[in-house]
Amino acid sequence: MPTRSARPCAEHGCNELVYQGSRCDKHRLLRPPDTRPSAAERGYGWDWKTKVRDPFLKEHPWCTNPFGLHGVRLPAVMVDHKVPKKQGGADDWLNLQGLCKRCDNKKHYVDGSKAGGSKKVSMGARDRRGRETRERVPDEIRII
Repeated sequence: MPTRSARPCAEHGCNELVYQGSRCDKHRLLRPPDTRPSAAERGYGWDWKTKVRDPFLKEHPWCTNPFGLHGVRLPAVMVDHKVPKKQGGADDWLNLQGLCKRCDNKKHYVDGSKAGGSKKVSMGARDRRGRETRERVPDEIRII
């Protein structure tokens, strides 16, 4: 005997009763298998943490603020590759930067790296204070 009461399937128009989950077997959403390698397989295991990340954060404790998102110094909590490892970047300190969580999220949103993409997007134009600005496109170039 089921412990939960039966409810109709969440698929519109389906009257099949479901005891577990929200959809019947016919309408169950299939998820693709997770094929992403583990952090250690991608090169971010114990060696990365102890030999690269921790010493870098100790030497560079502040966010580099590449987008001008904050006007005060914030502690860096992430170490980020300027050129990603999957695009040939190395663990060399010249290729690393310390970021706060907000700047790390913005960087991955801009370049698409968290979503597995590799968008080649420029970081955008900046004003005197380092804030991101939009460049004006002349009307004759603008496509409507």
